[in-house]
Amino acid sequence: MWPLLAAIGPRILIPGFFIGSKVSTMNDTVQIFQTLALSALFVSFAVTLFSDNAWLSIIPGIAAWAYWNMMHDSKNTDFYRYTDWILTTPIMLLAILKTNGASFPIIFATLVLDILMIATGYLGMKEFDENKKKLLFGLGCLALLPILYVIFKMKKAKYAIYLTLILWTLYPAVWYAEEDKSITKNTANISYSIMDVLAKVGLINLLHV
Repeated sequence: MWPLLAAIGPRILIPGFFIGSKVSTMNDTVQIFQTLALSALFVSFAVTLFSDNAWLSIIPGIAAWAYWNMMHDSKNTDFYRYTDWILTTPIMLLAILKTNGASFPIIFATLVLDILMIATGYLGMKEFDENKKKLLFGLGCLALLPILYVIFKMKKAKYAIYLTLILWTLYPAVWYAEEDKSITKNTANISYSIMDVLAKVGLINLLHV
């Protein structure tokens, strides 16, 4: 826990300090968390861009772009969120697998499963038929299981792997809870904002810890 807090804490506290006055005037809780997420992701993008692993800056960079659009086009929040995920999650997996020297077949198969997982999540979210929705959710979970197994077996960057395992297990839980009406859409959006920052900023900073 301490390596995680030490790694991503400044990325959250620094933007929070500078935008605190703006956030304090907002009444929309979802917008507050999206603003904080955007700020943390943009800071992470800027810092990573000038690091030894500059190519990883594309992860928070794409996410920051997505959050900026969510805040300015709230009717299409789901589109921007899934666009973020389908672009960034393969890169996140690639970073873990490359760090561990995984073979090309393992990398290729894992990334294909990841794209399938995100696609079924989006289609399921848009589906009105409950049976088809559950079927798509089940397919997405089936695609997720081997992904979690593959990265769990990796030996390097264990903190980054543990963080990814925990958060990537929570994402479908939040998805299902929202679709099942156990939580509101606002609660889901707030949860996704928090998890996106932890997952992306955390991965980048813990990858070589």
